Amino acid sequence: ICRRQLMCLFRSMTRRDAEIVFDLEKDLFSDPWPRSSFLNEPFENEAAFAYVAVKRNEIFGYIMGWDIECEIHISNIAVIKRSQGQGIGSFILKKLLNLYSDYKSCFLEVRESNQIAQKLYMKFGFDVIYIRKAYYSNGENALIMSKHK
Repeated sequence: ICRRQLMCLFRSMTRRDAEIVFDLEKDLFSDPWPRSSFLNEPFENEAAFAYVAVKRNEIFGYIMGWDIECEIHISNIAVIKRSQGQGIGSFILKKLLNLYSDYKSCFLEVRESNQIAQKLYMKFGFDVIYIRKAYYSNGENALIMSKHK
């Protein structure tokens, strides 16, 4: 769908997008972030960011987090199910890292079982720095990953 990246648009999430993104979040994750994280946080917190990947007015993926003093924390990155494995996750992560090109460090957490996401992050130079035990509600560990310039 977004193999030809020029056909995809990477833009700031709007308030109109936020409800759609929250619905996608509920569909994609067993532990979705709360609704307020989508409807309030990106628009009320100066440090927060939220972007979407769009093609033909449809949201295919999103990325959210915080930019605090040249340190990026990615709280959420996701691609809709039918478009996974088509390069959209790489497209989104690349666009974000280029947009915040002055960052010194970038952090995220990922489920220990999510090998596909880990592979994506490692492709972009992220390394596992530690394991947060029983981070998720089902008791699964989170791998804390970072990338430094």
